Amino acid sequence: MAKQQATTPAKNNNAVVMSADMSVVPDYIDTKSGRGNENVGGELQIPRLKQLQKASNEVDKHHPDFVEGAEVGDWLDTVQKKSLGQSIRVVSVNFQLNFVVWKNRAVGGSAQKLGEFSTAEDANAAVAAQDQQDFEKDGVKIPYWTVSKSHKHLVLAFDADDNLLPTPYIMDFSGSKITPSNNWNTKISALAGDRFASVWEIKSNYVTKGENGWYNIDAEGPKGWLAENHYKVAEELYASTKEF
Repeated sequence: MAKQQATTPAKNNNAVVMSADMSVVPDYIDTKSGRGNENVGGELQIPRLKQLQKASNEVDKHHPDFVEGAEVGDWLDTVQKKSLGQSIRVVSVNFQLNFVVWKNRAVGGSAQKLGEFSTAEDANAAVAAQDQQDFEKDGVKIPYWTVSKSHKHLVLAFDADDNLLPTPYIMDFSGSKITPSNNWNTKISALAGDRFASVWEIKSNYVTKGENGWYNIDAEGPKGWLAENHYKVAEELYASTKEF
């Protein structure tokens, strides 16, 4: 959505900031040139849409990462630190399968991510190269590192009023979310045209297993074909981000 253009008010010549409202662009700024960004290319931080769980720091009022207004089950913009609610319309522009190496939770202490790899073989080779290997706990042999499959969807998203949000996002799915992510891929692949030709609604779905409960995902749709103006944006994003 284009930013509003504002008439520049008279200001003290010593002022550093004309206006702190970044949603309204002063009339002396060229909003179409983008000068100075010519060499940036793909060197940008793509924010993630993080599904908040009970243990997420963002919903803990006593944690430094707490986000005002965020609730369990919400999708959170990890850069803007803004909740987008429990249901969001998206277009999956591209998909990537990764294998992520994490420190085993049974080890204790803070979470530690060794890295992301494009194949299981590469992930296992990285584990084998580490000094920390299997250990025993209560007589049971436990691996220090674990390899988990991860789905990454590069998406365009829309707000509650169906306005295209200004930045693409990455949605990461692992563990119990792999199955609904597979189902989403299956439904997308069954349609004609490009992957990014259809609109989907991703909802947080609360599930339980025994005494445990958490939010999973539900990809509803397709909700329809993507409008032409948004389709061109998705097309450009696909062409500029083969890897993400």
